[in-house]
Amino acid sequence: MSDVKPKYPTSPTAIAFTSLGALLNNYLAESAPIDNSVSLFSDAFVSGTLVVDEGASATGYVEVYVSASNDGGTTWGGDCTDADGPFTGTEANLPVYLHRIALESAKQTYVFFIPTGIAAAFGGSMPKRWKLIFKNVTGAALPTPTTSVVAYLGINEQIVV
Repeated sequence: MSDVKPKYPTSPTAIAFTSLGALLNNYLAESAPIDNSVSLFSDAFVSGTLVVDEGASATGYVEVYVSASNDGGTTWGGDCTDADGPFTGTEANLPVYLHRIALESAKQTYVFFIPTGIAAAFGGSMPKRWKLIFKNVTGAALPTPTTSVVAYLGINEQIVV
């Protein structure tokens, strides 16, 4: 008898997110889109390390949202575009809430955030194209150039006999 088991890659894939650098407090930025139409991942775990400038609030945080497009990137949920850049939509139309990254102290400059699954945000299925939106509510800007790292680990399935 065979079983279907997750198949993990050896290392995560970086997400292009140049707009994350110099992201001012209370502003939003969206990543470059990730195309899942070829890799056909059954899920993707997003994680990384954010760098925060001095002056951040001990109660500060970064909110992470995820948006999807099923038409090749023409139409996105939550007022997103098909580019890596500032989020220019309205906050009332933000896409699916994914995760909140809390600071532990005002002196903290590196904030690791735990792997968070993308498929769960869309009812258990991966969209054709997806992207992340970060809202900076730390009380300080994120540094330029960005030394923050955001990546995903795409998960496929394999049959194990």
